[in-house]
Amino acid sequence: MRKVALWLTVPYLGAVLGINIAIDGPAGSAVRIAGLPVFFFWTLTKIQEHRFRKLSPFHWGFLCFVLFNLLSMFWSIDATNTYILFWKYVFILGMSIVLWDLYRTEDEAQFGIIGFLVGAFIIFSQTLSNFVQKKAYFGTDRFGADGLHPNVVALVLAVAAPLAWMFATNAKGKARWLGPITYTFPLIALFGIAITGSRGGAVASLPGFIYILVDLIKRPIGIPLVAAAVFFGFPAIAAQPEIQNNFKRITETLDGTSKEAANGRDLLLQAGEEIFRRNPILGVGATGFRTASVQMGMYEQHENGVVAGAHNTYVEVASELGLVGLTIFLATVIFAIRSLWSLPKPYRTPWMCGAFSFIVLMTYEHIEWRYFLWAYMSVGVCHAYSFLREKPKLAATSVPVPSTAVRSPSPSRPEEMPGYGRGPRG
Repeated sequence: MRKVALWLTVPYLGAVLGINIAIDGPAGSAVRIAGLPVFFFWTLTKIQEHRFRKLSPFHWGFLCFVLFNLLSMFWSIDATNTYILFWKYVFILGMSIVLWDLYRTEDEAQFGIIGFLVGAFIIFSQTLSNFVQKKAYFGTDRFGADGLHPNVVALVLAVAAPLAWMFATNAKGKARWLGPITYTFPLIALFGIAITGSRGGAVASLPGFIYILVDLIKRPIGIPLVAAAVFFGFPAIAAQPEIQNNFKRITETLDGTSKEAANGRDLLLQAGEEIFRRNPILGVGATGFRTASVQMGMYEQHENGVVAGAHNTYVEVASELGLVGLTIFLATVIFAIRSLWSLPKPYRTPWMCGAFSFIVLMTYEHIEWRYFLWAYMSVGVCHAYSFLREKPKLAATSVPVPSTAVRSPSPSRPEEMPGYGRGPRG
């Protein structure tokens, strides 16, 4: 049963990452119930094993964060959406605990990495489809998957690229057949980020691509491949007018020359600071930022008329859940990062590149409730703990030794050795 559950987690994680993609008809229903088979076979596994894995500090922190979100409903200014968000967190927490219980060894943790990469590839595929069909995001030159903001697409690709390279260069066992596919994923991710036109995604992707480039150059064929990409691949990609406009948008942000770069976020940050100043301990309740910012007249709207969030995870959590909620959230993230830091070096660097990307992007976007954030940390913690598992104890011998048995002489106890203390024999 465990083996079946492990295999089912691959499409499950793919569905989790792309869960907001607009899919109609039976296919959409299949995506939304993808977790049910995993939960069913995991339950059968628990019935067979009669035991649960002890939760890590990360999971206890996540549990406290979910419960505090529910508790905030008692003082929330938007209690209905607070309750809805709580059940979303329950789903994510359940996912995290099931994966934690299934991914106990390094080989089992590879299923989680594959699942995350499958989800990233699904998101890229629909983004590419929209690019080919010229279905831009609200009339701009930016493209994303249906139902997913281009910034979200860029972040998922940014953190998946170093994971794909790590998997390609360190895969073990039967997973090695995926090597040729995962070797090409960084180029796919680079193209995907270019067509999203995401400024935050471009910044967040830098650590991962630097890691890949450095590791590639160390390999015998690395320099020729880099040269071929620079002279042949990049010019072909850059020839697209949409990519040229997006590249200009990103570079203007990086050198600070674009007034549009702030995109109204200064006002949102001021609103978050004011909300926090008025409610510093407990905040205004989960999901309350938008309502509070509208009440104060300090808000922005997206192109579709929806009121914008804080576009900063730290500010949004602090304004909605106060110092208490922010402390719990940061502690949970720190627990995850501490686990990733304990990984062996070949695995630590790519995982930490992704963690750094999240830390950076959380200053650009509010992603504390996003499935992919918690999926990334959950799989990473499982991978880290797979190297920390205790060695199994030796099984007891099938032949019991009587308590009255004569103890054999031991060199470590000289007083029990023949002739000890009796002097030379005559």
